Amino acid sequence: MVIFSLFSIKREKFSIFLIILLLPTYLLRFNFFEIPTTLLEIMLFSLFISFIYQIIKNRIDLRFYNFFLILIALLIISCVSLKISDVSFQSLGIFKSYIIEPILFFIILINRLKDKKDLNLLFYALGTSVIYLSIYAIFQKITGIGISKTDLTWTNLETRRVTSFFEYPNALGLYIAPIVALYIGKFIEFIKNKKLRKNKILFIFNISVIIFGILSIIFARSEGAIIAIILSILFISFIYVKDKLNFIFATIIVGTSLFFIPKTQSFLYNKVLLNDYSGKIRYQMWVETKNMLKDNFIFGAGLNNYQNKIQPYKLNKNYETFLFPHNIILNFWSELGFFGLIIFIIIFYIFFKKCYLLKDKNKSLAIAISASMFALIIHGLVDVPFFKNDLAILFWTIISLSIVLEKVDNNEVEIIKINNV
Repeated sequence: MVIFSLFSIKREKFSIFLIILLLPTYLLRFNFFEIPTTLLEIMLFSLFISFIYQIIKNRIDLRFYNFFLILIALLIISCVSLKISDVSFQSLGIFKSYIIEPILFFIILINRLKDKKDLNLLFYALGTSVIYLSIYAIFQKITGIGISKTDLTWTNLETRRVTSFFEYPNALGLYIAPIVALYIGKFIEFIKNKKLRKNKILFIFNISVIIFGILSIIFARSEGAIIAIILSILFISFIYVKDKLNFIFATIIVGTSLFFIPKTQSFLYNKVLLNDYSGKIRYQMWVETKNMLKDNFIFGAGLNNYQNKIQPYKLNKNYETFLFPHNIILNFWSELGFFGLIIFIIIFYIFFKKCYLLKDKNKSLAIAISASMFALIIHGLVDVPFFKNDLAILFWTIISLSIVLEKVDNNEVEIIKINNV
């Protein structure tokens, strides 16, 4: 911790790059003075120590860019949810890993990153993480080596599902899908910008992130991630096309026609109507959670208490009881209560409003960042896109992208004003 703190003081932005690049290191768990922790956690707290040092030394004023009250409210609500869950040692760990650490990292990002170079730092770190995770996933697909043994069907050739360094296939899809959506949107900026088009290395990097990312998602058979990517492409296309009404009409016709093609008909009906095994489990979870929330409308289940709280509402005892109800709305509601859900709705509103209000000069990047969050939300309709160490930090990193882009946009406007004087 001391070494990384000293390194962060000297090379703060590179330390930020490393943390984003190595988000999966939360899987490297050990005890630090008999306290359970992870390598990712050690790096995060080391960076925070460096950040505090910089504030004291350089008398830096903290800025929160419309998020101060939101963050305070989120912390208060999380403490209440912690109390509701009887404040077990495990719940404290969840509070630390999913709430405190991501918020601290978010505060560092929005205060220390200021210009286009810093924005690209975040892009490159996220993109590079997708490439190395995907290369290992492709290696797993070819060889069957290194796949998590949680489910033995994942390793069989016929039913193989890659996991990369994660513990299950959907964890790979949840992490990669928002970043691939970001790079698909960013690639449009690449096409529109003549200077960027001349940079062959940047072209190869952008294409590699998209191709490797999509391949790894396909090999993981993460259906939620695949759908999130497809819908994010439609989201980006909808914003760019001029005739939006015809675009919607054409999309509906194409989407509807797939239900009448024999090769896709059965698959789509099973997925849309939740008739397959995973669909039936999710539907049951949602019904159970809805019933539980009727009796616990305000406070939900409490932080890390869903498995205990849901037991009296189980419809089929033979189905596994998951940690979360696998729906972004129900996840927030059950963990943080009704007001916690409202807080995150407000966060989404502020985020998309910031992206929408960004000037035309950075329109492509604003759309790309919006598409990233859009993919996260879409996948979150059937999974858990936040309550996990890497995903909570990824969520706040995407939020910070909008704020850093806003800074870049304002700086460019100021430069134009100065040049015109």
